[in-house]
Amino acid sequence: MGPLLLLIGKPYINLGKKRLFPKWIRWSELKWHMDDEDRTVEATHETNWMLQLENKLPVSLDKPIFIEKHQWHRLIKGKGHLTVKIIKHGKEN
Repeated sequence: MGPLLLLIGKPYINLGKKRLFPKWIRWSELKWHMDDEDRTVEATHETNWMLQLENKLPVSLDKPIFIEKHQWHRLIKGKGHLTVKIIKHGKEN
């Protein structure tokens, strides 16, 4: 399956427990959303992409960020690709 098929409906490519947000994704595709479990998000490389939680200022992805279940959040696009590791808490894989 090619990368374009993996992107249908999502702004990222699933790579197991990691997600790749390609540099060609438009900022308008990075929408506010919430998830059904607590999770920790961590960039796997140095990046200037940011994460914004509801009612908070955007923060750097230079350290792991905990996101509570049903907390609204969004990515803010930086330069280049972004690869993040997603650790889901309280949900069996």
